[in-house]
Amino acid sequence: MENIQKLINGESFLKITRENETYLPKETTKISSMTISIYGTGLIEFIPDNHNDKSTILSCAIHGNETAPIEICDELITNIINGKQDLKCPTLFIFGNPKAMNIGKRFIDFNLNRLFTGNHKNIDDCYETERAIELEAVVEEFFSKYNYSFKRHYDLHTAIKPSKHEKFAIYPYCPDREKSIEQMNTMEALDANIILFSTSKATTFSYHTSSIYNSHSFTVELGKVHPFGKNPQESFIRTRESLSQLLSDQLIVSHELHENVVKYQVQLSLIKNSEKFAFHFPETTENFTLFKADELVYFDGEKDCTLGEDLRIVFPNQNVVIGQRAALFVKQEN
Repeated sequence: MENIQKLINGESFLKITRENETYLPKETTKISSMTISIYGTGLIEFIPDNHNDKSTILSCAIHGNETAPIEICDELITNIINGKQDLKCPTLFIFGNPKAMNIGKRFIDFNLNRLFTGNHKNIDDCYETERAIELEAVVEEFFSKYNYSFKRHYDLHTAIKPSKHEKFAIYPYCPDREKSIEQMNTMEALDANIILFSTSKATTFSYHTSSIYNSHSFTVELGKVHPFGKNPQESFIRTRESLSQLLSDQLIVSHELHENVVKYQVQLSLIKNSEKFAFHFPETTENFTLFKADELVYFDGEKDCTLGEDLRIVFPNQNVVIGQRAALFVKQEN
């Protein structure tokens, strides 16, 4: 229990992860009324003796430069270990991409959040494909052990671009299940009151857990990317408080949709199919910027293109590799 003992002695899990970016031995120990297990670098599980039936995964650092969620999760882990944070649910924390985290980059070789639902099999072997295999395996083990009817996975991110809506959540495509009002209200409680509904299958981490395990899963965007130690802490107060309440089973949400929740439907997932692909707007364009129906928005490699209807853009990135999503275009629901 060498590394767990370090945690008990006050060292942070973030520090241990960053110092052991490629490998951390598995270990398990019992402290007071809880069992702690490390399953590898960036992977730690807490199981209270008297836990509820809400299997919970909080993941961060799927992109290594998105530091605010990492700091939030690290603080929760520290507070669980030192007894400041009451824990009622079986909980797995995931720091997704430690190597990228250490160099302040989004990824090393390939976008990790495009490698789930087995898509790593379709990509040449690299650090991120190995990591995707490891993360899929630890999720499978966790949700198999704590295979309750209620599972949740919140994949915490920050965005490259500034945004007209600072915080928002993406509800993965789940055509065979009714959307959960309670979960939308949970997102509102986390300060992410803007909900985007995906309309197609994906290879993201949240879609993976939603589609395979029927988990209540979301990709949660908590603001803009900043380096470690430079995040505006005041903008995460409500998020931190609600995550703390969630883990202690004290977060109460209504069965009626909160009036602050704003819903958007994804109308177009724009795929880059040419090296000549380019946007007709500045790189500084904010998420949720509105484009008019007849406005020239992008060059697809052969011709300039409009959208045909008024839509707002999210996650514009013309530098993705061919075959990946260059942007989402969304429309507010009435």
